[in-house]
Amino acid sequence: MYSGVINFEEIGKKTLELTNVQRRAKGLKDLQWDSDLYKIAESHSKQMADGTVQFGHQGINDRFKKIPFPTTVNTENVAYHDYRRDPAEMALKIWINTEGNLRNMLGPYTHAGVGVAKSNKGEYFFTQLISCKSP
Repeated sequence: MYSGVINFEEIGKKTLELTNVQRRAKGLKDLQWDSDLYKIAESHSKQMADGTVQFGHQGINDRFKKIPFPTTVNTENVAYHDYRRDPAEMALKIWINTEGNLRNMLGPYTHAGVGVAKSNKGEYFFTQLISCKSP
């Protein structure tokens, strides 16, 4: 549960940790937090929260182009809800129960960033940007 000032990066990191719990259960390596991916994802979440863009993957290729390191593959999950008790846990539940999102979370990736924003209606918007850094 979160109280006082909301630390959106903390919520994003908790979401990634919950993602890694799912990966470990399948024998996969943890995704590493990447601050560049976080900043790109955070920007998209803010745009969805303020209504600048519709909820979804609009502009995904532009986000991939902003990644400042070589990658072999990238993907993205988005979610929104108004569950205030544990926003990270609810986002993860949404993704686990959606075949494509779960496949993305369990894919051959190495790094991730999860951007979180809150609308003026109290809805949390999540963007999970996941990449495999080139060796």
